[in-house]
Amino acid sequence: MDGNTGMNFLLELDDVYKSFAGTQVLRGVSAQFEPGMCHAIVGPNGSGKSVLMKVICGLLTVDAGSVRRSAAISKHDRPLPGAIGAVIDRPAFLPLSRGFDNLKDLAKILNRVTDDEIRSSMEEVGLDPNLKQRVRNYSLGMKQKLGLAQALMEHPPLLVLDEPLNALDSASVETVRKIIRARVDAGSTVIFTSHNSEDIKLLADRVWQLHDGKLELTVDAA
Repeated sequence: MDGNTGMNFLLELDDVYKSFAGTQVLRGVSAQFEPGMCHAIVGPNGSGKSVLMKVICGLLTVDAGSVRRSAAISKHDRPLPGAIGAVIDRPAFLPLSRGFDNLKDLAKILNRVTDDEIRSSMEEVGLDPNLKQRVRNYSLGMKQKLGLAQALMEHPPLLVLDEPLNALDSASVETVRKIIRARVDAGSTVIFTSHNSEDIKLLADRVWQLHDGKLELTVDAA
């Protein structure tokens, strides 16, 4: 279910359940995510954080419960929310194409950004848009940056980032932290996961704990 009438929040999960092959991953997850905040979701490996993020993005349907998205990120005439930038699991790209060409192909889906804006997003995360190297020869850190650039390039109101700082060197970590905070300060909403307590401390306005399929608000610094 996806509705947006009278919402004063960007996203609401109401009693969401999701299972795979008889294993219950999400057990009655309920939460409201207000706009203009940075929300961290924490929990042990295998707790279902990536599953929850896919549900938020509309990449997985729920077994029960509802996901309500505001009109800012979801249009009823589209099967998937069109205004969410996401990095979930490992970013996947065409291995024989350059980084810029991969992003340009993705940008053609909605035709919202120019070539210059794509280049700017790549430069923002520390990638050279003129690099001739094919993505198959990128390091893990470069692939992570490319994934972040595709999530950022259309300036979506909601960013859903699964371990966005993985595989980055210390200088790149600082750069991406600043980018995330700048987007939130400009009014975007960020939902991210991390196992790094420093990331949580520096970035999160609210911290949600996912454990045994339940989501609980543990810190509200807003």
